[in-house]
Amino acid sequence: MGDDSNIDAISRNGDRYSIKATTGKVTGVFYGLYSPNSTELNQQKFEYVILVILDKNLSLEYIIELTWNEFLKYKRWHSRMQAWNLPINKDILENTKCIYRHEQN
Repeated sequence: MGDDSNIDAISRNGDRYSIKATTGKVTGVFYGLYSPNSTELNQQKFEYVILVILDKNLSLEYIIELTWNEFLKYKRWHSRMQAWNLPINKDILENTKCIYRHEQN
């Protein structure tokens, strides 16, 4: 079986999900992918990433879903960790699937 270190859940139809929760401006890292200097192509590790974004009081602000291709588009190299992460920015929040957004009163 392949590397499943990024898999946190599997749907009934077999879709693999990587789930990251954060209170900051970046997610935790995704291991098992080639570095930016590599000429190797990454094999698909999951179908979706679920981002659970919490505010400083740990209240839920967003739940965002990214496809594998969206993950590849937005991923950023974390040189100290030698792995990839995702920034939490306006581009991702506005151009990916929002499952939940906390509405301000």
